[in-house]
Amino acid sequence: MICMRNDILESYGPYRDQVAFCYLQTKAKRPPARLEFPRWMIDEGLVEPVMDVVRAEIIAEGSGYPYAIETADAVSVITMQDRSEFYAHFQEFLQRQGVDFTFSNKSMSKSRRR
Repeated sequence: MICMRNDILESYGPYRDQVAFCYLQTKAKRPPARLEFPRWMIDEGLVEPVMDVVRAEIIAEGSGYPYAIETADAVSVITMQDRSEFYAHFQEFLQRQGVDFTFSNKSMSKSRRR
C-alpha cells in the first residue's frame, strides 16, 4: 500500500507519495506489525525478496521481531547524554561564530526534572 497520510508526508515535498507499507503478522496472539519502505522497492519487484529476509530473521530470532530492525531501533535512540553532548558542541560552535546561545527556561526546567 502507498502511505497517504496528510500530516508528516507534506514535509516530504515531491517524495510525499513515495512511502509504501504493508502489515506482517508475526505472532498469532499479537497484532500485525506495520513495515514501511520506499516505493521504489515495489517498482523494482523487491518487496517479496526483502519480506522473505524479514520472515527468516523473525524465525531465526524467535522473538517475533526481526533482529536487524530491533537492533537498528535500539542504536538509533538519542539518549539524554547524547543530547547534552550535542548541545555542548553546538553551543561551542556558536560561540566561535560570535553568536550568543542560551537555553530557554522551559528547556532548563525539563533538563532538571529528567
